[in-house]
Amino acid sequence: EKEGLLAAAGELGIRQDVIITGYLKRHQVLSVLKEATLFVSASTTETQGLSTIEAITAGTPVVVVDAMGVSDIIPGNQGGLLAQPHEDAFAAKVISLLSDDKLYAEKKSQTALVAKRYSSSSLTDKLIAEYQLVLTRRGRLSA
Repeated sequence: EKEGLLAAAGELGIRQDVIITGYLKRHQVLSVLKEATLFVSASTTETQGLSTIEAITAGTPVVVVDAMGVSDIIPGNQGGLLAQPHEDAFAAKVISLLSDDKLYAEKKSQTALVAKRYSSSSLTDKLIAEYQLVLTRRGRLSA
């Protein structure tokens, strides 16, 4: 499969810009994502969006299919672009982000804001608030 993808990249004249890493150890993922120009995912089944959050945390803009999960991660196209799950529509979003320096810079700068929402301290605060709400509703915690 890797050779086929590299051959296709060669036919498109972009072989020099394509790197297929294969399996990466956990500690390598963030450094590779930081080096990437763009993270793209056309998956309609990876709905938790963990890889999208990892890319955004690394400061890499994303183009992802507008599907449950990932659409919540980048509301209003913050930090990237949402694309319809059609090949032409998806490709158009990738091309627009890579060919428009101003748009790319805007999306890249937004990644910090999105990443902050998914920081461990932010998520911990949200979790504690939810527990406090449940306990308050059950009368086990005073308001």
